[in-house]
Amino acid sequence: MFDFILNILKDDGCIFICEVITLTSGEMPYGESGYLVLGEKQINLLFNETNLKTLHFKQAENTQTIRENTYAIAIPRDLINRVTPETIKATIESLRDDSLEAAKKIMKSKKSSDSRKYAFHSQQHINAVIALDLLNEPASKNFEVIQSEVHMEDEEAQTNWSLT
Repeated sequence: MFDFILNILKDDGCIFICEVITLTSGEMPYGESGYLVLGEKQINLLFNETNLKTLHFKQAENTQTIRENTYAIAIPRDLINRVTPETIKATIESLRDDSLEAAKKIMKSKKSSDSRKYAFHSQQHINAVIALDLLNEPASKNFEVIQSEVHMEDEEAQTNWSLT
């Protein structure tokens, strides 16, 4: 499914995913389903792995560069082929369900300081529902990988990839 990534990684290479757990400011949705911020649980589901090592960042005093809610996971090259349409669907379903539960919990707490978290989880839930709807549409319409060639000055062809 991700041959283009496998082709550029060394045999012992990995993908390094660095993600914030919740956004601290608004972000406009993009694409047809907005953005999905995957938690550790969802990353493990996506790659069908339960033992991925997670690194949590703590914010240094008097800095705004890395926030406490940031984590990183290294995905070894050999796990990339584990991503399937089934793991993608399970990942998005998990995000949909977890986001709804998080929003309900925040709503019950009635803390005004949690309003951004509530908005974030509500948006994640909606985006996950939309993404699942898109997954159920014909495959030719969504998540198509396009390969094209760009000719360099020395006439060598370089392959470029894009997801649509």
